[in-house]
Amino acid sequence: MNIRPRTVKVMTWLVAILLLVGGVFISSNAAELGGLQFSIEIDPTTMTSPGAVKVTARLSNSGTVDIQTPLSLFDPDDKPVVSFFDGGTLSGLKVGETQVWLGEYSVSQAQLEAGKLVYTVKAGVIDAQGTVASLSLPAEAAINYVGEKVSLLVKRTITPEVVRKDQTVKVVYELINDGNVQLNDIRVREHSSISNKQQTVEKLEPQNSVTLTFEKKISGNDLQSHPNITYLKQGDKKRIQQTLDQMVIPVARPNLRINLSADQTMVGKGDKVVLTVTLDNQGNVSYFNASGTDEKLGVLFSDVSIPAKEKVILTKELTLQETLDVKVQFTMDDNTGSKPKQDTNEIKLSAYDPDQLMKLDLVMSSDRASIDSAPGEATFTLRITNNSSYTAKRIKISQGFTEITTIDELAAGQSMVITRNFMLSQGGKFQFTAEARDAQNNTQTFLSNEMTIPLVPATPGPTRPVYPTVEPLVTLSPVPQIVEGVTSTSGLKALHILTIVFGVLFGVAFLLLVASTVSRMVVNRRLQRGDYIEATAIKRDYTEERLGAEADGQQEAANVLVDEAELSEADAEQGIDEQVAETLKVEDEAVAHVSTELPHQKYLHQEEQEEALPNEDTPESSEAGAYRLTRQKKSSGRRRH
Repeated sequence: MNIRPRTVKVMTWLVAILLLVGGVFISSNAAELGGLQFSIEIDPTTMTSPGAVKVTARLSNSGTVDIQTPLSLFDPDDKPVVSFFDGGTLSGLKVGETQVWLGEYSVSQAQLEAGKLVYTVKAGVIDAQGTVASLSLPAEAAINYVGEKVSLLVKRTITPEVVRKDQTVKVVYELINDGNVQLNDIRVREHSSISNKQQTVEKLEPQNSVTLTFEKKISGNDLQSHPNITYLKQGDKKRIQQTLDQMVIPVARPNLRINLSADQTMVGKGDKVVLTVTLDNQGNVSYFNASGTDEKLGVLFSDVSIPAKEKVILTKELTLQETLDVKVQFTMDDNTGSKPKQDTNEIKLSAYDPDQLMKLDLVMSSDRASIDSAPGEATFTLRITNNSSYTAKRIKISQGFTEITTIDELAAGQSMVITRNFMLSQGGKFQFTAEARDAQNNTQTFLSNEMTIPLVPATPGPTRPVYPTVEPLVTLSPVPQIVEGVTSTSGLKALHILTIVFGVLFGVAFLLLVASTVSRMVVNRRLQRGDYIEATAIKRDYTEERLGAEADGQQEAANVLVDEAELSEADAEQGIDEQVAETLKVEDEAVAHVSTELPHQKYLHQEEQEEALPNEDTPESSEAGAYRLTRQKKSSGRRRH
């Protein structure tokens, strides 16, 4: 027959009630429950608010007898869990058996604050005395109650770190919901140099992650990565913004310089040579997994890293058995994703048989240990000894950059002494150098001992004592004697006075001369001004009627001059004297008159005088209406003697 779920549930409750509450128990020995083990687990263990959790209950029998008593499970609210096995009851457990139950439970706020959930397994038993009892075995699971946590963790990866031209760069963002709240509508926008498109994530559950990728093919300029990230917390409409630091994605500018050298390039067979490789990375590309290989020597260096803008020095010791040309090729990976190769320079390592080795010994000496002036003279002596097993030819001897001499031949075991005088411009260190070609036609260089000749100024001699000059005693001169009543002092005073007097007289005379000259110049100037005014006064006329009178006056003056010319010589002389005196008088009066009267006043006086005089000369009028002046002889104004 079919049993409804509701009927099953009711039956389960009835069983529990009968067993635990009603006191009807199945007889059993309490000792058999001694090996019962009970535990629970919940997921999640951390909660921010009330909600459902998954519950796992484990029951096991670790005793020595089977458990045949029915077991019931009660939740934290002390209610029977009807989904626990068969209708809410586990019929029994055999020795070593484990039973697991999975279920769900809705956690309340009070339980969150309490920080735990407690489940209980119960069974009805009869002890040894026949007493009926209820056995309870609790188990608890801790709850980590925290507040709401909103957190988005963003991880950015750029591949490659440095990009070569025409290469594609990838910027990958890993978004991790590191909180306990769901995040929605996550939007990510990159810098415009990489992309103008926005990428979106619809939702992101707590502790989940998602990946977004942006790509850009580089042309020749550096790129910038600077994301702008916004999202919504579940149940909220306000967007939360998050950013990362700006990063520059540079264009690759490789500049790796590799140099190979050796501590010595010419040795005997079986001797050791130390190779040195200098890796100077002056670019912005970093290299790693680098290995250096020579064709004959094989791998010399391996697993080398060369960071950008850094220098790495590698050394390798070799035992040289033969002459070799060494050239190392480096193969490496870089942070652009490429695998470049680069070679060093080539050096020659020569291995000599004992009879092929050239050995020249140079010993230098000097005739002095110092110089006392610059330039200073010094004599150097250089002894050169050929300790080779063969003759050395064309040995060039130099001091600094100056070649001193060349020795054509120097037989094995032979020595030669060279002496030279030098003018040393300053003190310092001095050393000679010898160069010659060996049996393998390699140029070898040998150095002499080094000497230091300083500049030591000569010690000055003892100085002579300087005695102070004693000032002479002051002596008084005798009083000068008076000769004829005059002393030398009084004579000088008299001469000085005479000089001043003559100077004053000369100055007065000069001033008088200047004053007379100036006075005469003033008089002459006044005379000239008077003549000019008189001459111009005749020409200046204010009326037409004055023209005739002025013309008559001029004619009369001319007639007077002619009559005077006819006088006898004696009368002329006497008349001239009188006329000159009269003229001078008139001039003086005219000057005085001019100095006190204005020019037009002169004409007014002349008009008054002419009106007072009788009109003796009347001009005759011609038929044409013009006037003609007539000449008359007047003797009334003349005096004859």
